[in-house]
Amino acid sequence: LRFNQEAIYDFEESILVADVGIRDLHITRMFPIRTSFFMFVLVEQGTMRIELDYSIHHLSKQDFLLILPEHIYQSISGSPDTRYRLIFVEQAYFDTMNRSKNDVLKTSFLNIRKDPVIHLSEKEFNVLASCHERLEQRMPAIHHFKKDIINALLLEYVIEAENMMINHHEHQVKQSNLTRQDIIFHNFLTLLKKDVIHQHHVSFYADKLHITP
Repeated sequence: LRFNQEAIYDFEESILVADVGIRDLHITRMFPIRTSFFMFVLVEQGTMRIELDYSIHHLSKQDFLLILPEHIYQSISGSPDTRYRLIFVEQAYFDTMNRSKNDVLKTSFLNIRKDPVIHLSEKEFNVLASCHERLEQRMPAIHHFKKDIINALLLEYVIEAENMMINHHEHQVKQSNLTRQDIIFHNFLTLLKKDVIHQHHVSFYADKLHITP
């Protein structure tokens, strides 16, 4: 993927922040790749189509997409009027940020892999758009503590986004007709969130779920 340089800001070649249209994106070569980055996409207008892990996802206004490291990323396209806000972070950089390894995205990792697109309310959209704007404004600034500010603003964006995704997935569980497998899977994720720091054995979780290892 290649972007028009005037459309983006980058920091240490590890963070890219952009407010762009589909025409600003040039696809120089397309093939399945296993990602090594986090990509946050906030759709402002138009429609997009993206293929992840061999599943096709359609996005429109006020949709939010999170691509995680290890996602198999295949293709992206959009309508001519599509505009979206993009944040791209290399995993190696993300792992150096405070809290990132142990807290951010850990609690909803598996749900996001399975369902990486959510539709935001207007209020939720405005929260993420505001976070994005503040980060974008700071990218070109000269500041003695620029890295600390960018990390703090990026972390704020990530935490807000994860909160919205957790709320969305919990609402889905309550509203859908779940199979027994779905219920077991959801309860397992809930246990992981609470106990994974101290409990690393399959038998512990099997006992709690009343199933065999």
